[in-house]
Amino acid sequence: MAPWECQAGNPTHVAPSSREIVRTDSVSKDTAPEVGTDFVSKDSSPDVRTDAVSKDGWPVVRTDRVNKDCWTDVSTVSVSKDNCLPIADGGGLGSTADWTAPRAAHDQFSVLRKKFQVWVREWGLVSRLQKHVGISSTASLLTDDETTAVRSALCSFLQQQGFGCDVSVPPRQPFLLSLWRALAQLTGDIDSELPTILETGVPTGILQPVPCSAVWEPAVLTDADDADDLPDLVRHLEPVRHLEPWGSAESDPTLVRELLQKDLDAGYLVPLLGGEEEALRRWGANVAAGKFGLVVAPGRKPRLIGDGSVSGANGRCRIEEKVRHPGFESIQRFLSRMPRGTELVALSFDVRGAHKLVQVRPEEQGLSCFVLEGEWFHYTSCFFGCKWAAYWFSRVGAFLVRLLHRWIWLKHGLFL
Repeated sequence: MAPWECQAGNPTHVAPSSREIVRTDSVSKDTAPEVGTDFVSKDSSPDVRTDAVSKDGWPVVRTDRVNKDCWTDVSTVSVSKDNCLPIADGGGLGSTADWTAPRAAHDQFSVLRKKFQVWVREWGLVSRLQKHVGISSTASLLTDDETTAVRSALCSFLQQQGFGCDVSVPPRQPFLLSLWRALAQLTGDIDSELPTILETGVPTGILQPVPCSAVWEPAVLTDADDADDLPDLVRHLEPVRHLEPWGSAESDPTLVRELLQKDLDAGYLVPLLGGEEEALRRWGANVAAGKFGLVVAPGRKPRLIGDGSVSGANGRCRIEEKVRHPGFESIQRFLSRMPRGTELVALSFDVRGAHKLVQVRPEEQGLSCFVLEGEWFHYTSCFFGCKWAAYWFSRVGAFLVRLLHRWIWLKHGLFL
């Protein structure tokens, strides 16, 4: 298979590599490149090897145990003989899930990765992670001191590369945006403006469309979505303020209050002590009040959602970009490229409350109001149930996918 090269600073450029890649079924440990050069298999990976980890109990996928006869979708995928078409991974148009060969010109994180690998062994993080997974622990994997050490090491590394950054966290932000900004500049990321947008607060796409970031292809907006309709939007939003939640929220008021308090404690939700009058004073006509709802599903934790459709907010959200996520077909295509008998360690993780980690511009937070038992609240962040939440965390996730590809620097597949 002819590997790709993604030129640094131009993530959308893909071209065949001029270097010969050693076959993974014939490489030996004596001939494997050192860490920091092109990897060719797990034998050229860092010291913490995937085969060693899998023997300790991680789930392993073997391609010779998968019934490829049932992969009906794969046969319909048009790919070149060299399998050079990208596989959707959630990282955008210039990204691919298939990193069975290096797709960046250089291993920019080699020095820092070696330092972290030492800590992984010294801190016993592999066994610690397995214990966390085994008991479904909600505690942080790293101690406070370990977290501080990792942050400081990353900051020092970036400063040595000539980037001014620090480990500060802006108010009401969960991200180290100064480090994110430096990482985007170091890797030449296509969405280098994202950290600044996150710091000032993201737009909802209601007062004006969210412009295309070039991470995905532009979306075709209808005439009804045109920004010239803004006066109609204001007149439409003003009366749509619901004062009661959905019946699902009224059915268990104690649970709803408990979940509501969690959002208040986290700073995602803020009370409007002056009620509707205060909301109108702060945001004028740009006030919309949706309805709270309660979702209780077997095997899942109960979730408080906010219905942004009944207030008219979701219908007026305009995003000039069409997000594309990987599907089951993406995983099928990736596995179909693996030689028969290949062992793959499977690792999956979820970001708790992902949508609420993204802060909204203060001048647009009035579009995220809710009323419960006569009390008014508004979200300062995105929330579950608003249209713009999915877009913005998809964009955050895409940035992390592109960054993780470069950080892992192992033969791997990665999907958002």
